[in-house]
Amino acid sequence: MDRFEIRIVGAGGQGIRTAGIVLATAAVMDGLFAAHWPSYGVETRGGPSISDIIISRGEIDYPRVIDADILVALSRGTISKHLDSLKPNGLLIIDSSLYMEDLKRGDITIRIAPLIDTARKMEDLSIVNMVMLGFLIKLTGIVSVESMIKAIREVTGLDRNIEAFKLGLKL
Repeated sequence: MDRFEIRIVGAGGQGIRTAGIVLATAAVMDGLFAAHWPSYGVETRGGPSISDIIISRGEIDYPRVIDADILVALSRGTISKHLDSLKPNGLLIIDSSLYMEDLKRGDITIRIAPLIDTARKMEDLSIVNMVMLGFLIKLTGIVSVESMIKAIREVTGLDRNIEAFKLGLKL
């Protein structure tokens, strides 16, 4: 892995920006280079939200996703809008409630998990981002579980987020 590009998209209020910060922080804790570039609408909740995360063994010369290795979508409208940013043989991670039969990319891998339902069972939809990060790390191992737990603690300070992350690892 010279440059690994991850784009997380969703709606404001789903913790998209926080997820990007946690993932980039964990990468640095693992001795990698990382960049995080958030983009979000002016709305406090519900508007589009994007986190571009670059993880690399070497210096990063451009902090934006060019061709995503992984696209994570947590809201329906963001899937079709950002699907073209995923490179061939890339990985699409989506919540099971968002899966659409008409995803017209036969050249990608799709992984579906009950991310939102898992957060709902914890009675806190705001932790869907941590559930998603657990599932992402389970699938890719892009950073260590230990660094993710340290980063979650450092960035959020909430044990509930660590609990949600661990649930995502089990999906």
